[in-house]
Amino acid sequence: MLRPSARGSKGTVENAAFREVEDNTKRRKHRHHGSIVTWVFYGFSLCLLILLCWTKMKSSSKYHRKNPYISLKETKEDNFPEKQSDLSVAENKKNKFIQPPEFDTDGTTRIHVVFSTDCSDYQHWQSYAVFYSAMKIGQSGKVTRIASGCSDTQAKEVTQWHKEHIQIPMSDNFLLHLTPDFKSVKTEDGKKAGKYDYFNKPFGLLHWLENGESMGIDPSTKRLTNENVVIVLIDPDMILLRPFSSDFSNKQETLFNVENEEWVTKVQHGKPFASKYGLGTDWRRFNLTEIAGTNSPSKQVDEKDAEYHYAVGPPYLATGRDMYAIAKKWADFAPRVHREFPYLLAEMYAFCIAAAHLNLPHKLVKSLMISSWDCDFEGWLFIDRLSGNDACRLAQSPNHEENPVPNVIHYCQTYHVGDWFFSKYKFASNFFSCECPLLETPPSTIGIINYVTKRNGTRVHIKEKQSKRDAFMLCGIISLFNEAANLFKTTKCESYIFTAYDKTLRYFVG
Repeated sequence: MLRPSARGSKGTVENAAFREVEDNTKRRKHRHHGSIVTWVFYGFSLCLLILLCWTKMKSSSKYHRKNPYISLKETKEDNFPEKQSDLSVAENKKNKFIQPPEFDTDGTTRIHVVFSTDCSDYQHWQSYAVFYSAMKIGQSGKVTRIASGCSDTQAKEVTQWHKEHIQIPMSDNFLLHLTPDFKSVKTEDGKKAGKYDYFNKPFGLLHWLENGESMGIDPSTKRLTNENVVIVLIDPDMILLRPFSSDFSNKQETLFNVENEEWVTKVQHGKPFASKYGLGTDWRRFNLTEIAGTNSPSKQVDEKDAEYHYAVGPPYLATGRDMYAIAKKWADFAPRVHREFPYLLAEMYAFCIAAAHLNLPHKLVKSLMISSWDCDFEGWLFIDRLSGNDACRLAQSPNHEENPVPNVIHYCQTYHVGDWFFSKYKFASNFFSCECPLLETPPSTIGIINYVTKRNGTRVHIKEKQSKRDAFMLCGIISLFNEAANLFKTTKCESYIFTAYDKTLRYFVG
């Protein structure tokens, strides 16, 4: 501030002070104007970034959710698919022109693989993996997803999604069949009393048999129009390692649960096949009179026969004629079994009773499936022959001539070796999308790791058998899912700049 003694008269000082204030005001206005421009620029940039992120989110399917049990590790060069053995972009594009064979290996039998789902996100990603695995191995015939309980909006969305993401890039032999919702539990007088999700399996199958594409009922005979087709009923949490066939005569690739048994080796009328499950013979102790009737043949099945021919689960293989007969009784019996046993597996016990009621014993086939490392009645012998170092390699690239493999991996359990872990219940529902990274690949030596890391960081020793078997499951699941996701990205995400090909997705115990 200027002092009067230094600047002369009072007026001169006041004028000088006024000019100084005016200059300071102009400078403040100039700075304020600059701040506004700066903030406008930042705001515009932020809006542009939000718009790009929104576009990225919209580019993938509606089935997106964050998963708290995964971790994204820092991206490394060797995590990109072109550095690994996954399908390349060119290979994926070529695959969409591959059509599976029309007939089974005998050149005459038609195979139709079916699986039942609801319309949830959880079973949507499982379905994509089923179709991809069927395409990869060249499964003959048709594959149909039976989706039950979709709302009108969901039905339109899933139909369009199936066309764009399944039929066009994979095969037009991969079909979708929609049914009503069958989950309701009803009392004997018809009142609703809750729900049981797995009623969709028997009722959905029956609906498809009577109304599905290439299926249906002849109105004059009331019989299935396609009785000779071999139907393979699987679960949605199964991925195919080799094609299903109606012929089990090849001893190199077929393992039976009961050896030296007088039985045909080919699926035919009256001779269905299936996997053995740990259901035992408990169904014989249900009230079979109430469930199946006073004179039901199921009441005549003894303990040994029940164990050897009726303790069954998916994959089930039967002719169309037999599967339709079973489906009708299965749908009749399932609610009755559930009234007596309102727990998980009620519908599976009902299948056993339906088959026994119809005098349709199943030939049990070990080599159809593997699921849990401690179930020796599954097809683990193929895996046990391998060294620990080879288990992961064969799972990632099955070579049936080098070493036979089971037909399916049934990932219904948790799998854990070292720090590597997988559970379908913790899997990200948006995995098959543009922005979700691929799964981190386990080391090839995972089959010789002899411990599991617990949640608190401690290591617990595991048996060699568990290590090798779980390593096979982990490597097979992760490899197949990455290949399927890679196909999704290369066929549907080319125009999106945020498409994630890095292998940084990792699951941990939690």
